[in-house]
Amino acid sequence: IPFKTSIHAEADAIIGTSRQDLHGSSILVFRHNYGLAKPCHCCENLITVSGIKNIFYSNGNGCIEKMK
Repeated sequence: IPFKTSIHAEADAIIGTSRQDLHGSSILVFRHNYGLAKPCHCCENLITVSGIKNIFYSNGNGCIEKMK
C-alpha cells in the first residue's frame, strides 16, 4: 500500500544544505495565514544541531518572535 509522507518546512530547508553554509546562520519559519509557526521540539533540535544560530517564527498575531 503506498503511503504519503510529509516533512516539516524546517527540515526541508536544512536537508541538502552544507553544514558550513548553515553554521551561524538564521532561519525564519513563517505561516502566511497568521497561524503560529513556532518550530516543534524535533525541528528545534534539528535546527540547533545543524549549526543555525538564530530561530525566528511568526507568532500567530502577525509578529515575528525570536526563540530563546
